Amino acid sequence: MNTHSDKSRKNLENSIKGIYTDSPYFARGNKFEREVSGGSHKEFSDLLDPCEKQVWCQTYLDTVKLSFRIAGKLDAYDRKNQIIYDTKRVDSYYIGKYSEDNTIQHLLYFYMNEDAREFVYLIAYGKGDKVDGYERLVIKRPSDDDLKHKVLGTIVDFINYLKYKGLWADYLKAQKYTKKKY
Repeated sequence: MNTHSDKSRKNLENSIKGIYTDSPYFARGNKFEREVSGGSHKEFSDLLDPCEKQVWCQTYLDTVKLSFRIAGKLDAYDRKNQIIYDTKRVDSYYIGKYSEDNTIQHLLYFYMNEDAREFVYLIAYGKGDKVDGYERLVIKRPSDDDLKHKVLGTIVDFINYLKYKGLWADYLKAQKYTKKKY
């Protein structure tokens, strides 16, 4: 496995089977979350201090033949103001990096949390341990119909991708939280 494509496929196969391995990027993100919780990044730390941290959430999205479990852990949740916060530690940031063309994280978290009205990415960027700057990206909740349409569309795309890569049967076998309805 020498190519990036081979490594990506192996990571996907492991993820389907529930095998997760750390990467330097995940390690740096986890370190950043600890630093924010510890007060090292004042603007973000002060904002998140009163929030609930590491909040597990889940829901199901039902289709004609399957019921998909959607689950995740929020970095921070301000229930009073109905805001989900997610911290990001990246090498570089550009406008559009967290658009719906590049990530559906905020859509999934909105889908799991009906009362959330905003999702805020709190982004620190810079190479290595050096932070060159901070950004906040505020995303408003879409309409319920639009949200369900986008989430379901993404799941259909994912199913088609798994079928194309020959991984659909492995996915169904490994996903104890996906319920067959037929």
